[in-house]
Amino acid sequence: MIDRKTLALGATLVVLLVGAGLRLHALRGTPPAGQQAATDPCEHGAPRARCFMCSPGLVAARGACAEHGVPEALCTRCDAALIPIFKKTFDWCAEHGLPESQCVTCHPRLAPAPPAPPSSPDERQRARPRAGCKKEAQRIALASAELVRQVGIATTPVVRAPFRDLVTVNAEVVHRSDRRAEPSSRAAGVVVEVAAELGQWVEAGAVLALVDSPDLGSARADLATAATLLALREKNLARELELAGSGVGSRRAAIEAETQRTEAAIEVRRAEQRLRNLGLPPEQVEEARRGAVADSTLAVRAPFAGVVVGRDAVQGKVVAAGERLATIVDTRTVWVLVHLPEEVGARARLGAPVVFTTPSLRGEQFAGHVTWIATELDHRARTLEARAELDNADGRLKANAFGAAEVALGDGRDALLVPRDAVQWEGCCNVVFLPAGDQAFVARKVVLGGGTGTHVEVLRGLTAGDVVVTEGAFLLKTELLKGSIGAGCCEAD
Repeated sequence: MIDRKTLALGATLVVLLVGAGLRLHALRGTPPAGQQAATDPCEHGAPRARCFMCSPGLVAARGACAEHGVPEALCTRCDAALIPIFKKTFDWCAEHGLPESQCVTCHPRLAPAPPAPPSSPDERQRARPRAGCKKEAQRIALASAELVRQVGIATTPVVRAPFRDLVTVNAEVVHRSDRRAEPSSRAAGVVVEVAAELGQWVEAGAVLALVDSPDLGSARADLATAATLLALREKNLARELELAGSGVGSRRAAIEAETQRTEAAIEVRRAEQRLRNLGLPPEQVEEARRGAVADSTLAVRAPFAGVVVGRDAVQGKVVAAGERLATIVDTRTVWVLVHLPEEVGARARLGAPVVFTTPSLRGEQFAGHVTWIATELDHRARTLEARAELDNADGRLKANAFGAAEVALGDGRDALLVPRDAVQWEGCCNVVFLPAGDQAFVARKVVLGGGTGTHVEVLRGLTAGDVVVTEGAFLLKTELLKGSIGAGCCEAD
């Protein structure tokens, strides 16, 4: 993000330079900028697509150059093609090879305030080299090639390989909300038996509690009565149809008998549905229809297999319809909630691998994958919430346990990779060391991207095939900082 001072500097430069450019344009009578190809040099001597005078919006669009502390669209150290623009508008410090409006040597007040040093390994990994850092110009030489062998300096080539960035964030275990149930009594009554204890594993359909409900007894009796009446109506209909067929009875009496039979059938279906709504299984509904004893005991059952994590039922308790009697959770899989930093949240993908660890189970790793990503950032913490599903068949992961989750980001792009041991933080920049002969080494500033447990991505500073120091890199960093190691074994130019 561009700070206010940098943006103000960019805006001032654009206003001054655009004004000068318009005067030159009017004097020369050149054609409008839009009539030339974007790759052709513009009237200011720079490629049209990169000319901030032809397109002032480039300053805000391209953001800040983190390495040099000026707007990217105005940075001549990153893009030498911009130099003619500043020279044509007499904004050039020939002594220091910079635009006069950016030369902090001539104008110290232009120097931005130094940023706070990175405080965490992740911040150091993503830090950009500071402007003016001279570490890259230093050369470190050991006293002899034999000393190089003795101190164990080893090198490895930089490789390009498929890579997925890993980010480690805090995480919390929670029960799956779609595998959590709170069975309740569907009718008012009195608890007469509690069949499940806290912590007990129950299978789907297992009885958790029995409730004596007058409403259930009444509903069963209503069904038996409706079924008996239906049987009578059917017999009456059969008799009326027989009489009408022999000419003794009337057609009207047969129609009335059929209507009565239909009404009785509707009452039976209504009574059956009422019992199903109270939770009776089909076989018990059929028993009630046949006139079995009007049992008023209602069984509250588990909807799926799980652990009883809550028990509200107490024998003798009077409960209302819909009152919770137990809580069941299927713990064979759990969710892990993570909060990804805003800068990496956009690279989170469904199905991405996740590895969770918790201090209570040290040394154990639990693998899963991302199943849900929020569609908005937390407006206070500026993080993106995501959820991973983990196998927990043995039940070792407990809800509300805290830990750390390592989440893979991106889609597995090709990237330049170096071992983590090769990268050293020397106070303001990340550096690697490249051999410069049998016993000499040079420091190279690098811009890093993401990383894994063993490797880190290099965005700028190296190319595939470069050779970097791995073992012994810390020794060379110490020499870089202190100037010598031991009794004259090294020297830094």
